[in-house]
Amino acid sequence: MLDSKLTDQNPKPGRRALLGAALLGITGLGLSACGSSGDSVTAAAAPPPASDPATATTDAVPAVSSGGDVFQKLEEHYHANLGVYAMDTGSGQVVAYRADERFAMCSTYKLLAVAAVLDNNGTEGLSQQISYTQDDLVDGSPVTKGKTSMSLGDLCAAALQYSDNTAGNLLLNYLGGPDTITQFAQALGDSTTRLDRTEPELNSAEPGDEEDTTTPELIGNDLYALLAGGSLSEVGQRQLKQWMVGNTTGDARIRAGVPNGWKVADKTGSGSYGTANDVALVYPKGDKAPIVISIFSNKDTKKADYDEQLLADATTAALEALKAA
Repeated sequence: MLDSKLTDQNPKPGRRALLGAALLGITGLGLSACGSSGDSVTAAAAPPPASDPATATTDAVPAVSSGGDVFQKLEEHYHANLGVYAMDTGSGQVVAYRADERFAMCSTYKLLAVAAVLDNNGTEGLSQQISYTQDDLVDGSPVTKGKTSMSLGDLCAAALQYSDNTAGNLLLNYLGGPDTITQFAQALGDSTTRLDRTEPELNSAEPGDEEDTTTPELIGNDLYALLAGGSLSEVGQRQLKQWMVGNTTGDARIRAGVPNGWKVADKTGSGSYGTANDVALVYPKGDKAPIVISIFSNKDTKKADYDEQLLADATTAALEALKAA
């Protein structure tokens, strides 16, 4: 294993200004989903998203409080628990439902792992070969299976575009272990997101277990900071966006809930207890600013099937809310 460590353990300057200064409250948003209409999300003044106290500012950031019958009805329809965070990065308007609650990350951690590789190395070291054995292979590894060596760049692409679990473990090993993802999130100003285990154990998604969890709001803002907020170099941003736009695992989730022709850079995650997640930066047609969409869901029984259509429906509802604001 290479001895590679994150070089910046302190939050990057300016992230709070990028993410917080423009956020606006929303009141009385008309929503329609599951055959209902006239539902609303209630706006309330709230502090900035949770972060390290050393990086917090004194400026309150208006945000939308948990609420909205439309998302509650989606939960009832799919017999699931739902967390939604959407932010129009142009207007700063936010739609949120249980966005500050912890959900299991599952494979969404891979976007942070790949970003950490790019943050450490840029793109210059992506040709480096990483060797592994058949003993390193775990279930859910369509790209790494049958090989014994891949380039670091190909491992990043496999992790993001095919959610290859062995590739994810190899990246964690390269970085120095799961805790480096926690540290990387902290460097983005996110003191909540944490990774404690490797594949496949991190997908256990046990209710009430804080290991390997995040919140829809924080990981959504982390993604924005990485793809558009200056937390990565320009070349790193371009490479991360290219990989995520080429994702093959999200066609039935956020991508299915946005209008035709919109570009989506996303990372999915799935696990026990019917866990189905997707976090994306969505690019509307034309010159409109991108939209952060982060949707996490789970169910109450361990062997429950997940519902990708729930994420698509929640995406559509969130976009309708932003449009109505």
